[in-house]
Amino acid sequence: MRDDYQSGYENMDYQDPYNQQPMQPQAPLDPAVEKVRRKLMRLMIVSIGITIVLILIILAAVIYKVTSSPSDKAPASTTKTETSPVPGANADLSNQAVNAKTPAPAVPEFIKRSIALPQGTRILSQSLSNDMIALETLTPEGNTELVIYDYRQGHLVAGITVDTSPVAKQPVEEPANASPAQ
Repeated sequence: MRDDYQSGYENMDYQDPYNQQPMQPQAPLDPAVEKVRRKLMRLMIVSIGITIVLILIILAAVIYKVTSSPSDKAPASTTKTETSPVPGANADLSNQAVNAKTPAPAVPEFIKRSIALPQGTRILSQSLSNDMIALETLTPEGNTELVIYDYRQGHLVAGITVDTSPVAKQPVEEPANASPAQ
């Protein structure tokens, strides 16, 4: 069996339509060239094998990192714990030593506020940005109003009525030839 790329075509009498010359069987390679070809083939197979193994190792490491929980990780340094003469009390002391070194995260202060809106007003949407909350409301008269409220300070910042009637005034535009104020 030959290793060249045309070996299957010779048995089926395949004729290349672009090359009208009859196929000539290739002469066997020189033993020195065949030896070099085998070395290169072996090097290529070993390189591909190593690459596949390394890719699998990286994939396994990524999967391990994604699936491992933070409780699985042990602290890098061991802490010296005191021993207690009472059996079974050492576990409580070691937990207290670990908890003493890592302070609990600060709990944000709870804020309770109320916004007075006219009776029958519906809130259509809301948006929160830093300490401000913007409410899009529908008034009982059918107008849309934007209410901007500072919930930390507890006061209204702005109330904007949106007028969509056909007789509503358009915003005033600056004339194009106006000179800038100095």
